[in-house]
Amino acid sequence: MQEAWKGAQRASFDQIPGRSTPSSPSRSRPSSRGSRSLLRAIAISLPVLLLLPVLAVPAAAHGRVADRRVAPKLAPGALVRDHGLTVTVPQRGGFVWGELKLADGTWQEIAVETDLDGTVYVRGRGDERAATIAERRAVAARGTAGAAPGAKAEIAGSGGSGECRDDFRNLYWWRLPRLDWKFNPARTPHYLLDADGTTRRVQAAIQRAQDNITGSTNRCARGDRVGATGALMGITRRVPNVSGTARCTGGDGQSVIGFGDLPSYSIAMTCVYGVRNGVARESDIRMNHVDTRWATDKATCSGRDLLIEGAMTHEFGHAYGLAHASIYRNPSLTMQPLVRACSMGHSTLGLGDMLGLEKKY
Repeated sequence: MQEAWKGAQRASFDQIPGRSTPSSPSRSRPSSRGSRSLLRAIAISLPVLLLLPVLAVPAAAHGRVADRRVAPKLAPGALVRDHGLTVTVPQRGGFVWGELKLADGTWQEIAVETDLDGTVYVRGRGDERAATIAERRAVAARGTAGAAPGAKAEIAGSGGSGECRDDFRNLYWWRLPRLDWKFNPARTPHYLLDADGTTRRVQAAIQRAQDNITGSTNRCARGDRVGATGALMGITRRVPNVSGTARCTGGDGQSVIGFGDLPSYSIAMTCVYGVRNGVARESDIRMNHVDTRWATDKATCSGRDLLIEGAMTHEFGHAYGLAHASIYRNPSLTMQPLVRACSMGHSTLGLGDMLGLEKKY
């Protein structure tokens, strides 16, 4: 399960004995126009899934956040690679978690912790993307009558909609009581710039996303019971501690959000850093500006763009300690991973999203 290379210590969990896994998201991609065409094709094809039925979800599709095992060959400073993601084993008493979100509603994630005695633990046992695809195939095999995956009603509700009844919550082990962050405007796509060349609208959309989590924005007539806080603290030249090759590179205590390249057909990558007792100290988010076209509001959304507020509400949910729900069993929750084009659905929390946050804060 682990393989060591000469030179810098490195471990790979990409191949599990006894089974084959699909290839990880690759840095190799066609031209920008071709890649965007494929991404749009994926987005256009997603409505076909609306006819698929609800299915009991395998544990693998929910992220296996409780799966924690000793990695005896690893030590602080070593690189760990798992299905395309890379993290550095933290120093004693620390942890790092990273997740890459893909356009088709799948994802990959990995977490590594180092105990005070130097023991290294790895959370997650394999391929989240493969598990989600297997779930999708199982749903398709069961027929065509049923509920929509990843769909949220775009009308106002007062407690009768699915998002106000679904109490499922899936939690990571950390808390992030306050997340103050800065925005790096350097690679913001030109079409998102304000008339004066600034990024005020982009920053405002990201701040609304954070406020949706900390303020429990919902359509269920449920008040804010979440004690977590945080805010945009201005502009920085510091880049997010997330590389274009899907590596969590930080742990410096500085939370930064910005745009940049990422592996093909991904939407965003989030990294969280903290201490062993479950208190996070930093979260960095990199938004893919090559394969994903973004919009700051519905008025400027072309029909195939992703709304920054919706997608980032989901990513902030991770930063504050919420894990994934299922596209099929929990289609109305913010933490289900399929982000739909021009949809504000992820911007309003479902009951389970709120219950998870309330349990933590």
